[in-house]
Amino acid sequence: MASTPFNIILTNDDGFDAPGIQTLYAALVGGGFNVHIVAPHVNRSAHSSLGGTAANPIDITEFSPGNYFVDGRPATATLTGLDDLFAGQQPDLGEESALKGLEKNWSKYTSAERTQCAARMAKHSPSYVEFLICLEMMEDSLDRQDQERAAFKSKRSNNKP
Repeated sequence: MASTPFNIILTNDDGFDAPGIQTLYAALVGGGFNVHIVAPHVNRSAHSSLGGTAANPIDITEFSPGNYFVDGRPATATLTGLDDLFAGQQPDLGEESALKGLEKNWSKYTSAERTQCAARMAKHSPSYVEFLICLEMMEDSLDRQDQERAAFKSKRSNNKP
């Protein structure tokens, strides 16, 4: 994991409390990423166009620190997050920056990590963001496993008579 955590804004069309966005949020935060949800208040599937006007402004509600739901459509939630709530704090994981990150750090990932993430993504068309997150989370998981093994070996060697 990089020394400075990635800044990620999550949005969806299923609403801020949908299981998918909440699960992804928990996994990314657990992986050390700086994550914010900005999503519609309710399920707005198939309503991707912008909503709201000066005569009918969008309500924005902070439902937990740094996480918001908008009384609007998915595109409105995305633009609200990028242009209003986190203006000047651009997220790090756009497709372009994810591709650059993959190109720059490709050799730091093992062949097994790259293969496993590619296999996980083979069932759909993954984004560069998704592939990079998979690799980073796999690397963090392997680092934790190594630390646990080292602690276990140390504990075993200290307990020998």
